[in-house]
Amino acid sequence: MKKKYLIISISVLLVLTTCLYVFMSSNTERVVISNENGNSIVNNNALTMMYETEYQSGEYQVSSDTTWPQDGYVFNETLSKCENGGVLSWDAETNKVVMQTSSSDRCYVYFDVDIDRYEK
Repeated sequence: MKKKYLIISISVLLVLTTCLYVFMSSNTERVVISNENGNSIVNNNALTMMYETEYQSGEYQVSSDTTWPQDGYVFNETLSKCENGGVLSWDAETNKVVMQTSSSDRCYVYFDVDIDRYEK
């Protein structure tokens, strides 16, 4: 009787743990979060930021930055895309990229060198 109770208990625990893991992993991927100072932070598991190397060069390199660029770059809406149909846009009020999607997605966000930065 004790052996049967132990097997049932372990089975229930495994099922609950699996359900909790699936629920938590599907809800942890966020494109943008804010830290305690209100600064937008990039979640590198969800997106890759690409910075233009020179003004109008058309060449980009991957950035390891964890915050959105505040000046010197402009969001390139044409090149910025997501693999699973998510839509990216720039929110000028908060200076961050907003992602609209109904599923988990991987996105590539492109920033071009701002003309004002180039002319300085």
